[in-house]
Amino acid sequence: MNTIRTFLLLLLATYPSAARANTVVELKSDQLIVQVDASENANLIYQLDCLGGVARCGRDVFQALWQTQLSFDAEDRRRIEDWGRFRSDMQRLGGTREQLESIKSSLPFPPQDSDSPWEKIRAGDFVAQNDRELEKSWRAFVPADTVARGLAIVAHFRPRFQKWWADNESTAGEFVPALETAMQRAKAFELLSVAARFYGAELGDGRVYVHLIVQPKLKRTYTSGERIGAHFAVEIVPDEIAAERVPVIVHELAHHVFGRMPARLKAGFLEAIMAADPSGVPAWNLFDEVQATVIGNILARRNVSSTAQFQTLLDRPQSFYADEAIDLGARATYSLFETAFARGGAMVSSFAGEYSAAMRKGLGARLETLALYFRAMVSNFDEEDAVRQTSLRHAIGASSVWGVGPVGGPAFAAKLESYPALSAVVIVRADRLHKLEGLTRLLGVSPDALKQTLGASGGIVHVAKRTAQAYSMILVARDAGKVDALIAGLGQCELKPGVCMRIE
Repeated sequence: MNTIRTFLLLLLATYPSAARANTVVELKSDQLIVQVDASENANLIYQLDCLGGVARCGRDVFQALWQTQLSFDAEDRRRIEDWGRFRSDMQRLGGTREQLESIKSSLPFPPQDSDSPWEKIRAGDFVAQNDRELEKSWRAFVPADTVARGLAIVAHFRPRFQKWWADNESTAGEFVPALETAMQRAKAFELLSVAARFYGAELGDGRVYVHLIVQPKLKRTYTSGERIGAHFAVEIVPDEIAAERVPVIVHELAHHVFGRMPARLKAGFLEAIMAADPSGVPAWNLFDEVQATVIGNILARRNVSSTAQFQTLLDRPQSFYADEAIDLGARATYSLFETAFARGGAMVSSFAGEYSAAMRKGLGARLETLALYFRAMVSNFDEEDAVRQTSLRHAIGASSVWGVGPVGGPAFAAKLESYPALSAVVIVRADRLHKLEGLTRLLGVSPDALKQTLGASGGIVHVAKRTAQAYSMILVARDAGKVDALIAGLGQCELKPGVCMRIE
């Protein structure tokens, strides 16, 4: 077992109204340095992002906190809506870069470490200890008046949050020191080290940050985690045993390890999956979450559980991951990963085919769904619909989205031409369908056909097979309200050519 050296530090974060101690624990192994912390400021910003629909989070839980305990009113609702717009403005400062154009693949994929302004802002939010540090971080990317707007919203919510945090920060303070023993029991560093060798991961100095987000104590709990570069937000609940949360932490760290797989190796692995299965797009789109679930929620979980406890998890559907497809994929492939990890060393050439076959066996027809093909997608829209990209992403359940405007522009056409396995979503007003002229081959449907299909309707969602491996989904609407209605109803759509939704 790798030796884990632990250093406990107490850092003082000074606020205008009070000084609070933030517990930080540092866990070191041969390849990784994991700093775990829980700060008031990071928790407040996270909750605002969650309420504003910006972050992937246990939104219902935090909504219940503010509505039942913290006197959430109409003015708060207005401020949260403004926060959502404020953060959306930040997001549009720059999207996630793709890998170098010289690395050809049928699908784009995110770089090892994104350097987009938005991700830098979010990473800065986690480490800022007060408004002064938030202001310094934000002003590096956005104008002073925009920064002032955001700080005013934070100041509006901070007093009530501070009172709640004073009563609940002990949840994190008691939780953090117990992590060392739990990480050892889970054999977390051994699992992550063998995964790093398997992927050929380039970990650099190996430093990563886990930021604990404290949930309120409620009867119904739903926890979430999110990775932003080398920073991980992990929700914890009161009275939780550290061993119960370690699988989630290992899950997030597994995302980081796979994310550090060199681009040329990742592109080769992607293409091997496509070659092994003509409809391999869903298997690839699920891979990152499946492998993280295997490493954290199954293998690490098994190490901290009794045989009976683990069998109970195996017997209960969606006990490893709330998303059915990811849960089934992890169950279908964990013995494959376990065998590969036992061999040690780098990924062998046969693994892609074995993974594809296991996914096909475990999920069967569930792989052929709109939601799985569109987990990675490119969206195309005119400027007025840019604000709808977040709701579009949530409605589809997309994890990787490349937004390109304007409708029918050359950048969008180039994206479709470059990536034959990439599915596309277009939001277009009915009177601008002519903008799609010249894209019939790439979209699999002509603007004339869309116009005829729309008829006198208020809006339609039309699905077409655009290549052998990808689909297009065109949202044609007569006005902004119809666009929103189409997005809200996307859950009804099926993966088959033709109109999957019509509104009057």
